[in-house]
Amino acid sequence: NKSLALSKELYNKSLLATTFSNIGNYYEVKGELELAMSYFQQSLELWKELGHQNGIATGYNTLGITYINLGNHKEAIYYNKLSLEIAEEIGSAKSSKFAYAGLWTSYKALGKYQLALEMHEKYTTIGDSILSEQNQKSIIQQEFKYAYEKQAVADSIKAQEAAKVNEALLAAEKAENK
Repeated sequence: NKSLALSKELYNKSLLATTFSNIGNYYEVKGELELAMSYFQQSLELWKELGHQNGIATGYNTLGITYINLGNHKEAIYYNKLSLEIAEEIGSAKSSKFAYAGLWTSYKALGKYQLALEMHEKYTTIGDSILSEQNQKSIIQQEFKYAYEKQAVADSIKAQEAAKVNEALLAAEKAENK
């Protein structure tokens, strides 16, 4: 409630939308699905006002998940399709993955096994793609770290060699001045 009060006081719509969604998640976990739905809808409306496509896609998905939990799979399919449409428009693999998961669950519950299988395959493909992308980023980070450390060692050796040369020059200069 403190977060909600602060968000309202600041009238930061993005923060308020996120807060409403978080409160909705809290009530969903507690099993108070109708109350959760109310907060998710408020969040979605703010994301729409802001024109924040990722927020809208997430909002539709959270409504879809809540409808799944309520056992209303037709509504869940409706909202997950809306989420998927926006996710694909903006190229959000993560949001697409969540939408496919919701569609898979609902089609399976309705006995539409062919559609459920298609959604599961797309869900798996996107999940693999996200994992592969994360692995590639990790490998690139490790390569940069190795290259940086290698360069740091080389620079350290050069600095030590330069210091030795300077010491030798100073010693030679002192020897000449004696």
